[in-house]
Amino acid sequence: MRLHDNLAVVAVTKHNSIGYLDAVFDCYEAGSTVLPVADHADPVPAGLSVVHRQETSTDTGWYRRAVNPRQGAEPAQISLSSGTTGAPKALLLSHRALADVATRLSTAMQLDASAREYVGVPVTFSFGFGRIRALASVGGEAFIPARGFRIDELAGLLRSDEVNSLSAVPTLLRLLIAEREKFRDIGAKLRWLEVGSQSISLPEKQALRQIFPNARILQHYGLTEASRTTFLDISSEEDHLGSVGRPTGSVEIKLLDDGRIAIRGPHLASGIVTADGLQSITDTEGWLVTSDLGHIADGYLYFDGRADDLINVGGVKVPAEAFERAVLARTKPYGEIAVAPMDDALLGQKALVVSTAIADVADKSALRDAVRTTAAEFKVAESGFELAYVEAVPRTETNKVQRRALAALAEPAIRSRAASSNEGSSSVEAVFRKTFGAAADDTGRSFIDFGGDSLSYVRTSLELEAILPTMPEGWEAMSIAELARLEGDGETGSASTPTRRNPGLLLNLDTLRGLACLMIVAVHVIGADPVDGLQLPAGSWWHQVMNNLEFVRLPLFTCLAGIFYGALPASRSGWPGFMSRKLHQFVPPLIFATLVFWGLRRWIYGADEDLLLAFVNGYLHLWYLDTLLVIFAVAAAADLAGGSRSHLLVMTAIASGLLYLVVPELDLLHLRNTLFLFPFFVFGVLLYRFPVIATDRVSLPLALPLTLAYPIAYNILGAGLPGTTLDALLTWTSGAAATVVLLRLMPRIGLLEIISIYSFTIYLWHPAASAMVRTLLDTSGVGVIWFLFAIGLVAGVALPIAIHRLAGRVPVFGALLKG
Repeated sequence: MRLHDNLAVVAVTKHNSIGYLDAVFDCYEAGSTVLPVADHADPVPAGLSVVHRQETSTDTGWYRRAVNPRQGAEPAQISLSSGTTGAPKALLLSHRALADVATRLSTAMQLDASAREYVGVPVTFSFGFGRIRALASVGGEAFIPARGFRIDELAGLLRSDEVNSLSAVPTLLRLLIAEREKFRDIGAKLRWLEVGSQSISLPEKQALRQIFPNARILQHYGLTEASRTTFLDISSEEDHLGSVGRPTGSVEIKLLDDGRIAIRGPHLASGIVTADGLQSITDTEGWLVTSDLGHIADGYLYFDGRADDLINVGGVKVPAEAFERAVLARTKPYGEIAVAPMDDALLGQKALVVSTAIADVADKSALRDAVRTTAAEFKVAESGFELAYVEAVPRTETNKVQRRALAALAEPAIRSRAASSNEGSSSVEAVFRKTFGAAADDTGRSFIDFGGDSLSYVRTSLELEAILPTMPEGWEAMSIAELARLEGDGETGSASTPTRRNPGLLLNLDTLRGLACLMIVAVHVIGADPVDGLQLPAGSWWHQVMNNLEFVRLPLFTCLAGIFYGALPASRSGWPGFMSRKLHQFVPPLIFATLVFWGLRRWIYGADEDLLLAFVNGYLHLWYLDTLLVIFAVAAAADLAGGSRSHLLVMTAIASGLLYLVVPELDLLHLRNTLFLFPFFVFGVLLYRFPVIATDRVSLPLALPLTLAYPIAYNILGAGLPGTTLDALLTWTSGAAATVVLLRLMPRIGLLEIISIYSFTIYLWHPAASAMVRTLLDTSGVGVIWFLFAIGLVAGVALPIAIHRLAGRVPVFGALLKG
């Protein structure tokens, strides 16, 4: 085949994103052949000519696209698969092959348009994209998580009935099984689950049936060139639960005399694209002979392992010999080096790199660097390989490496190193060593610095959650030393049996955010003044209760904002990047909500208000969002200028408080309110960075009486307190103290944690929601105050949540309605 005969392809940048999916489906519809690429600088396999390069966005979230699979033999996609030699193979997949898989899969799972799936594997993988195609063929929806598979996120979406389907590889499901308590009351909500890419044990299958009793659980077996060859219905199979199932549709399987599995069917790749043309992957009778071993009983295929030395690291296929050659190419001749598979409880297998003894420390470091670089080249994180030293590499009589013997030979050295590395180290350091090996000796590095992948992210986060008093958002960017400082006081546990420090501290943040949200909705339902809300007399006990909570309502919300900033500080991306994200989150809904509320008041009440001033001065309750934006901007600048050491941030907070006491009331961006709330934000940052503020043994006894200072003074002085210097001092004191008390004593409440998920949307739209319901009830003659309050409170929370969930299905409206 000459150059002008090459297959024309569109190179599409691979991202686990909505943009990637749309780009691929658009190519399918246009009749173009897709070549997914990690980077447009990557070399193009021989036999292919790139006619267009398509960049894709990285947006994630809900995805729906109805697709009627094409049935023709025309080329649809190139899938690059690395064989046992390590040379990339450009597998050509036809539309017919893709359609056959989608049809058989949706039929076997009995998928329908009600499916809303949490896709726990990257959609750039054959498994993940197969899920998308099947869902698209029946009109279902897919949720693409922004940070990969996260057990807490899945549980939350399942609890709130936002998902009813799941796809995940066994490595992730093993983590889920270990955390099965989180699904005890919600597992029955799952209707579909597909398991694939790696083998899964019989006990694990039985555990999945128990956790998800109402789900149709399907396991598949296949290869890139023969996707989803067999299906096993784990949810109903009894006699052959240990198998990988049976072929469906027109797919056939058989075993060769040497035990290798052969496959035939319309789902097979058309061939391998080479410089000399399309190379067939089947024999003359259409059979694809694999390197997998198996046996068949009653039509069910049992997978018995691989006939070659391909290492399956959490679903990433690593050819041992190719990995070995790449390491050798990066090192000087220290001695013998060999690579072999090593069993791992989480990943299934690791790449074991064995070397004969090296005396020089610098040479050992150079070898580890070479292995790390090679692992990254093969898309394997540091958690996916082990480096060990032996006296000699075992070989056969023909001088071939006895790879199966390497793991047993190196195991004592690995265990000894793990035991010694944990001695005298913190639990956090032990966790990182368990994940990244000896490289974690550099405690100045973070998870991101180590190049951790989504699988090691889940494992590391779960183990850190059992150690740290709270799992800080953005922990992956924090150094080992920073995380170790969060462990608190007390004895250090081991990585396998970690000891939790300060149990409960900061674990109730979502509960507190939900509580603050409820208090804000409540005050607007009652009305800040007698002419607002339920229009109650100024001296009513309803107003008295709301006024007594004045010192904790917005101060708590602002402290929490500071805590979350502490977890994701501006130092991660710089001031421009940080503020760009904040503006993107706040400004569109702020503008839209201002227009909506301004228009409603003009239409319903005939209000004659200047629209420009509404934007400049902060309109109605939306002033708080203006204030937060200013606080974020100033705090980030001060934090960065102070090198994130907090001293300049504290000085800015003190200056803000002093200015508040002398600056007259200004409408512009509610500047005085900004000055008043800024110290609370900084206090939240300090709580995150220095948790001893809340955990010290004197903190709670001191905070309890200080919390009561404001309500006591208010009830003594009454109307004489608001607006005075004493009012400000007492609010700062009691508000900060109340935050400490709530952090220490408030239990986690599931309902409030759910509310917290939607807090931003609730804040935006709760006045309109509660007012609408109140108007309807007034029209009906309902006048019972407690009933009006209860209904208004429920409406102020529930209707914005409904808006949030509906808006999430339309990205444009989502940005306007919920940020």
